[in-house]
Formats: sequence, structure tokens, C-alpha cells
Amino acid sequence: MPRWLPYAILTVSALIFFGELVCHPTDVLYSDHSDVFAEHLPAKIFVVRAWKETGELPLWCPYLFSGEPIVADLQVAMFYPFHMLFLYLPQAWLAPGLSWLVVLHVMAAGWFMFAYARSQGLGQVGALVAALGYMLSPKWLLHLLVAGHYITLGMTWIPLTLLLLDIAMRKRCLLAATGAGCSFALLILCTHPQWILYGGVLIGLWSLGPMVESGQLSIANRKFPLGTLGYGVWAVLIATALSAVQLLPT
Repeated sequence: MPRWLPYAILTVSALIFFGELVCHPTDVLYSDHSDVFAEHLPAKIFVVRAWKETGELPLWCPYLFSGEPIVADLQVAMFYPFHMLFLYLPQAWLAPGLSWLVVLHVMAAGWFMFAYARSQGLGQVGALVAALGYMLSPKWLLHLLVAGHYITLGMTWIPLTLLLLDIAMRKRCLLAATGAGCSFALLILCTHPQWILYGGVLIGLWSLGPMVESGQLSIANRKFPLGTLGYGVWAVLIATALSAVQLLPT
């Protein structure tokens, strides 16, 4: 199987799954009980309007309850690089833009999981099954499409973070550790605190697994590779520094 073929299969699978949106690209992914329309889209519209009127991101929204901070709200996620593009789009394109970001993130989740599965020794078919299973996970898609929990888009970045962190710790590569930090920063900037916690715990514990299996990390043998773990610490520092623009005001 050519190397590009699994990625093509994943891309086509995602486009088929979102076939209605592909056929009508200016429509939106709709659900009767979607938080996208109750919360996320109105917040984006307010921020974009304020930006176009004043040239600044608004610090306060008077229309939520008795008023509340807006840019400091993690759920608004305006410092997520892909959301910054909304500041330059016409308002009518915001809802389709959010829908297409969902499609692109689901697609990217499949690509990243395939690459990670291959790095762990799975063949192309096995890795493709893992990627499809992650990309089209019913639990995740129910959150995204039925409940409208748009903030769960951060799960896209978990396989890429695992891939880069694994490379960093196995090959002692600072560049890969920096990439892992950048990937985890993207997760932080587009999701909710509990998903940051769940993702961080999963990535941390999962990354230790290969080290335990290989005997690199063994309390009995008094093996504790601080140098190797240092790449994980470096990734955390990079992620914290890059996401500080959101974490500090929050």
C-alpha cells in the first residue's frame, strides 16, 4: 500500500461522513440541543463584532447573565490560532467556519492517530483501523455533533502530542519535545479545563508505558532516567509558555 493511500482513505472517510456539509458548504452542522448555537457561535460573533468596531479583543460581554469576562473565558478560545482567522471573516461565514473547523479537526485526528500507530509498530492496515476508530469515535462525535461540545476539538491534538513526545524521549530529541509542547499548547488553547486535565494525565501516563516495558524506568533496578523525563518537562514548559496568553487572564 503506498504511504499516501491511508491518509487519502482517512480524508475521504471524513468527507463522506460529513457528506451533507460537503454538498452544501455554506450550511452548518446542526443539532436541536447544540451548545454551538446556544453558546459558542454567539460568543464568537460578539468578539468579532467588537474587534471590527474597536480593533481590540473585548474584555467584557454585557449580554451574558449580568455581564462576564469574554476573552478570558477558555470556552471562547479566541487565542486558538484557527479561531483568530474568524476576526477577518464576514459574520455570515462564522457558523459555516465553525462547522468546517470540526470537519478539519476530525480529519486531522485520523491523520495524527495513523502516524502515531505506525510509530508504535502497527502495520498500515492496523494503523488505519486505529485511526478510523479514533477519528470516528462515537463518544467524541456525539459530544461534537449532538451536544455541540465544540470544546472537545482539543482531542485532535492528543495523538500528535504522544507521537512527538515518544520521539523526544526515545531519541532524546529536543526539537521533537518542543513540537510536543506546541501540540499540547494547541489542546490547551481550544478546550475546557477538565479536557486539559484528562488529556494531560493520559499523555503523561501513556508516555511512561513504553519506558516501563523496555526497562528504562524501573524502581527495582533503581533506574530513573531523569534526562529522558526532562524532555517531557521541557514539553510542559513550552506548552505552558505558549498558552499563557489564555491561561493568565483566565
